[in-house]
Amino acid sequence: MAFFLCVPVYAQDVKLDAPRVVSAGETFNVSWEGPASDAELIVIAEPEAAVYSMLSMASTLDGSPTTFTAPKPGTYEVRYVTFSGMEILASSPLIVSEAEAEANPVETQGGSEGLRKPTYPVLHALVAVDHGAQFHVIWTGDGSEGDRLLLRDESQASEIVAEQPLLTGTPMIFTAPSGPGQYSLQYFHKASGMIAVRRELEVR
Repeated sequence: MAFFLCVPVYAQDVKLDAPRVVSAGETFNVSWEGPASDAELIVIAEPEAAVYSMLSMASTLDGSPTTFTAPKPGTYEVRYVTFSGMEILASSPLIVSEAEAEANPVETQGGSEGLRKPTYPVLHALVAVDHGAQFHVIWTGDGSEGDRLLLRDESQASEIVAEQPLLTGTPMIFTAPSGPGQYSLQYFHKASGMIAVRRELEVR
């Protein structure tokens, strides 16, 4: 059972309504009010973590409420973050308790390993930037050795114009190309040789 706490507002017209306590692995909703621009995120982070350090995130453009899956047991914060200024506009404490054991757990072929859910990478960046300007890209995912974040020119047969290894960390700083046009940010997963996630970027 989730207990909700309405938190103080740190910026005008920004509010969070999040659970106070959830169980590990539990799915829960976070309701919020705010400008909801492409530069804002709802995130889960450790209490003392820097603004760009996050365990889970979702764009406010996806609407309210935002759905998360609780991490491992511990103390966390739900935050409303503005991506352009890298500020925390509102936050709410979150306690994740041990998950209750099921009376009749279901086994799948291959044992408990079959019950694990895959972790999919997520990219967040502004949808449009000025040519030559620096901008941040936040990502979540495994970030294995050899994985890279690519910036491609969609008008030149997806030519790679910049790339960085994911082990560099997050956020990453890219410089927008000097030529305006349509580009894309892509998370390249080396183990599969595939693009795991792609995000369009307009350079003005």
